[in-house]
Amino acid sequence: KQWYQRRVAITAGDEGKTCHYIHPFDSPVVWDGHSTLIHEVVGQLASAGYEEPGAVVTCVGGGGLLAGIAHGMKHVHWDHVPIVAMETYGADSFNKAVKAGKVVKLDEITSCAKTLGALAVCQEVVDLSQKRKITSHLVDDKTAVECCVLFLRDHQFLVEPACGATLAAVYTGKIREYLEEQSPGTSPIVVVICGGATVDIDTLNGLAAKFDIDTKLEKYYPLEQMRL
Repeated sequence: KQWYQRRVAITAGDEGKTCHYIHPFDSPVVWDGHSTLIHEVVGQLASAGYEEPGAVVTCVGGGGLLAGIAHGMKHVHWDHVPIVAMETYGADSFNKAVKAGKVVKLDEITSCAKTLGALAVCQEVVDLSQKRKITSHLVDDKTAVECCVLFLRDHQFLVEPACGATLAAVYTGKIREYLEEQSPGTSPIVVVICGGATVDIDTLNGLAAKFDIDTKLEKYYPLEQMRL
């Protein structure tokens, strides 16, 4: 079942029970929680001698993380700093919403990035995309999985394809075209590494085999390609 179906099943049984359903992405409480990561980034950048990033890159599922990041950036007066929002084809509800100017519900999730699998994003991120600079971009599943393998190679961290979509912006070097005329200059690009709860080495190896990916990956995306 997709997340939407699970939600219907859960909320249908709530009546008369002393429990509270906490929405995973369409809730101001959730957005406020996610926004705190930006305050952490402020401190990290300051310790490295920077006042702000050149851009922030994240993935989008239902939009809770993206909304929180945008709210956090507003709190610290980074409204002018662009956000690059990444999804995979087949889990692209935000991309379709941005193009339509309204929430669009997908028929199904066909991507292997299942944690991006909200059939529709929350209204909040659609509104935010019309108020500040957020660009929406898509990668295919194979590229997302390749970037998971690369991140394991380079940093010894396992992440899932949802995070691989985020990493694809920098590993492929496409972050340059995504930022268009808004050059980050010498400021660092902040990449939000979020998504590792549903992956282990066997799962990643299985996905690599499915897409015929060489897990050594020396031939893909040399690190110098990531430099702006």
